[in-house]
Amino acid sequence: MKEKVEIVDPLVSIIVITYNSAKYVLETLESAKAQTYQNIELIVSDDCSTDDTVEICRNWIKENEERFVRTELITVEKNTGIPANCNRGLYAAKGEWVKYIAGDDLLIEFCISKNIDYVYYNTNVKIVYSNMFSQTSNNEKIVITPPKKIKNATYIAKYKYLLKENWISAPTVFLNRKTLIKTNGFNEKYSMIEDYPMWLKLFSFNTPIGYLDENTVVYRENPNSLTNDRIGKTRKRFLISYLKVCRDIVYPELIKKRLFLTYVNFKIDHYVLKNKLIKNKKLDYLLLLKPSNLSMYVSKFKK
Repeated sequence: MKEKVEIVDPLVSIIVITYNSAKYVLETLESAKAQTYQNIELIVSDDCSTDDTVEICRNWIKENEERFVRTELITVEKNTGIPANCNRGLYAAKGEWVKYIAGDDLLIEFCISKNIDYVYYNTNVKIVYSNMFSQTSNNEKIVITPPKKIKNATYIAKYKYLLKENWISAPTVFLNRKTLIKTNGFNEKYSMIEDYPMWLKLFSFNTPIGYLDENTVVYRENPNSLTNDRIGKTRKRFLISYLKVCRDIVYPELIKKRLFLTYVNFKIDHYVLKNKLIKNKKLDYLLLLKPSNLSMYVSKFKK
């Protein structure tokens, strides 16, 4: 008679990404503690906060470390950008799966257990995305789901649509750690954008992706959010990073796949003309689509 083999739940690393998150980070940490799934390590990676974020996290971890298999607080002496902060958490993690959460967002209590159940029954999947609540400043919660055309689309169709628009809700994503490491983690060249270049890279490697039709996180819409701060100087820095991603990754792929002209109106109107930054010389050099080059690309495409 064979011995009964005990199934051990895989270790999951919850990586809390913080930068001046003192106002909300306790709620974020409590949402990690409240997970129904038990086999969790907690890593807080801080990007040189100038407020009390680090002290708050250190004190909370000291009081709650018994809840987790392992805890770690990572700090740096210089702000390095979101992708670098994500990478520090990634390379410190020991889990089979990683769940990133910004220091002002919340994990719903069954977030980890639902994702683990999903990958248990879909063993080939290495990335899982799901739904989320978007919480306004008035505490109103709006459910955010992927576009309808994505749900039953082929892998190639999803990739083509990703080139046109980042349809993956970053706060919801559940990732296989070895897969991220194999693809060299987050691209630190684009300091204000950690997610879009990563999804493009993973899709280019044909990484299996799955959709979990559950609300797993609460994304807090607030002007100072790490994932939503698009105002003033930060908005400008974000746009520079975004345009670099377009220049280096998106536009070449669009031209290669003959999708270039269908893309022009959406991106240029939304990210450049709308923000009145087309005349900014510091941004202008980043654009493949600056006026002097547009006619060249159109004529090249027609040929």
